[in-house]
Amino acid sequence: MLYYTIKFALKRMLKDYTNIILLVIVPLGIITIIALAFAEDKAVIDASAAGMTIAFQIFGGFYTLEFLKADLFTTKKWKIYALPCSIPMYAYGILIASTIFNGFQGLTIVLVTKLFFGVEWVSIWGVALSLLILSLFSQLVFLNILLSVKNEKYADRFGEVFAWGSVILSNYFFRMPDNVFFNTVSKYTPIKLTEDAIASIRYQSGLMNIINPLAILLVASVVLTILSYLLGRRKLV
Repeated sequence: MLYYTIKFALKRMLKDYTNIILLVIVPLGIITIIALAFAEDKAVIDASAAGMTIAFQIFGGFYTLEFLKADLFTTKKWKIYALPCSIPMYAYGILIASTIFNGFQGLTIVLVTKLFFGVEWVSIWGVALSLLILSLFSQLVFLNILLSVKNEKYADRFGEVFAWGSVILSNYFFRMPDNVFFNTVSKYTPIKLTEDAIASIRYQSGLMNIINPLAILLVASVVLTILSYLLGRRKLV
């Protein structure tokens, strides 16, 4: 049943043109503008492509949040509860599908930027794995947000705070104050950890420099998985 849940969810996501535009077309458009403006500066193009790809990946958690909110917290939920599978299993099926789909969106941006702008990713599969791990972490954060709030209407707002907060704290819009607190927080945002891993892949800085930040995200994902299970037992069963 898990397989069919994932398959059906992926088909639904393929028809979600709004999110495809926001998470694929928009970052590609921004990268294109930057590439045209800095046509002679390859380093700027490469850095911008990496930054945009990673930053937009964090917003993919809205797939899990929006689909589960629509399926389990509206009048439609009785159809889902009638399915021959447990609700937690259904929720994790949506999460897995969202992770795969969002990861594929990131890979699409990577391939397009390499093909049209000559961005040096070095190892496509290494970058794809890094984006997939970030996607998994993001889906789990959004799932826990949905399961934690008393009123599901506010889940989107908390999701936006997390996503935009991650972008801002990663110094994407402006430099954060130069002090111990912000320097530490900025160093360990999910975006920054993924950025460090991909930079290590691109500049071949050593295997441990790739593994360490991704390991932090994976450990955090395990903790979030356990937390979502506990919260789900209270709210979904």
